[in-house]
Amino acid sequence: MLRLGLWIGLLQLAASAGLILAASVVGRLIPTGQIVPIVVYDNPVVVLVDTERHLMGYRPRGSTVVFDAAVSPDQQWIAYSRSDGRRVQVFLSGLYGTDEQQLTPGELGGDSPAWSPDGSQIAFVATEDAKRNLYRMAARPGAEPVQLLEGGNVATPAWSPDGKALILAASRFSNLADLYLLADASCAAECEAELREITSTLVIDTQPIWSPDGSQIAFLSDRSGNYEIYTLPTDCFAPGETCIGQNPRRLRINRLAIPFFLVWSFDADQLYFRAWDMRANQPGLYRIQTDCFSRSEGCRAEIIYNLGTIISQTAR
Repeated sequence: MLRLGLWIGLLQLAASAGLILAASVVGRLIPTGQIVPIVVYDNPVVVLVDTERHLMGYRPRGSTVVFDAAVSPDQQWIAYSRSDGRRVQVFLSGLYGTDEQQLTPGELGGDSPAWSPDGSQIAFVATEDAKRNLYRMAARPGAEPVQLLEGGNVATPAWSPDGKALILAASRFSNLADLYLLADASCAAECEAELREITSTLVIDTQPIWSPDGSQIAFLSDRSGNYEIYTLPTDCFAPGETCIGQNPRRLRINRLAIPFFLVWSFDADQLYFRAWDMRANQPGLYRIQTDCFSRSEGCRAEIIYNLGTIISQTAR
């Protein structure tokens, strides 16, 4: 019986090793948890990280550099932007296939794709006449894009959990980005009437994302002198309310790390983010508890992956 148990254990170990090898060699990810896409800069690769099993998959995307990527809510598709040789376009691909379809029309282009909660729509930003304009379109090639906002250097849109609104960063009245709420994402042409300013400071507020329960947003800001993570309750988004003058809560990370690229966990208890660890002098993928400001140990960022190792492997 002991010998049988030993053989079963060895077989299980071999199977696990085989899954890890398959993930790294053929680009297949076997997820049991949430997938976070990592763009490897100056490289035509998207790294897919499973935050539960710590498996990773490499997804080569042709010969041009990938700028940003987003995994669909059902974790079956990935949208990403890369050059088609003339301009940056948004492409779609099955997460477990090698197919690739261009989503944005060739004459328009686009980047910063953001999936709606039901996966039916993608919001994106297109550069036209040196302006950064906001669009949405059905998440299928050949669909007609709908312009939502024109000008104002729009960036990093994100959908509300009910799919009715979008939050975004934009520098509409100065060179410094603030956060804006597009209260009705189904609007077209008359969307300016639905636009509300959320923050108004002489700093950069950017990369807002909505918590899955809709109760708060997280974003990055340099209002402390360095880029840090802040959260803001969405009560002030209600009609007749204002967020101007409210103080977002800072998640003070107790390590020398400069965060960028935020993703909420599915249960809203954690934030995943990329950061450059100043002490270790390397990039990493981290997670932090969203209620850490009330914990005695403070906001301890836990590293999930040393991205320096992953990036060096993908560059081979």
